[in-house]
Amino acid sequence: MKYPSGKTSTWLALQNPVYSKLWFAMVISGSWMAAQNTAIYWALNALGATTVLISLMATVSALPGALFTLPAGAIADMVNRKKILLYIQLWHAAIAIGLAILWAAHLLNPYLILTGAFLFSLGFAFSAPASSAAIAEMVSAEELASASPFPDSSWMSRASSVRSLEGS
Repeated sequence: MKYPSGKTSTWLALQNPVYSKLWFAMVISGSWMAAQNTAIYWALNALGATTVLISLMATVSALPGALFTLPAGAIADMVNRKKILLYIQLWHAAIAIGLAILWAAHLLNPYLILTGAFLFSLGFAFSAPASSAAIAEMVSAEELASASPFPDSSWMSRASSVRSLEGS
């Protein structure tokens, strides 16, 4: 759908069947990420973590993005992006399974939760550039402008920050 003066619809990229499936999966994934963040804060509180450790969670989650996204972009340009995305999914699954086993064995403590959160965020830092580049390859040039805002998880980060402020 073309509009006068070169404008396109915000929803144009969703007409691409491959992209619309990815977008739907990312919406579901973002919902589960929000649930995971809530569960992490709940677990830290349930384990009796100090307020310093609970507040350190935001730093631990943001640090990998600040430190590793740029080198991850360079790696995403040199290596097969599909493999990077697959390995990151396996990385996240391994961390989740490991934390679940530790929880079931009553061995989980606030420091292990913070370590797990750092490792999860490290995976996200390495998957973000590969994911963005894969989306650019997936949609046409006309759809690219409307595809760019959808996978951006910054709205989820802002929502998580507001949720954290509401809880304090």
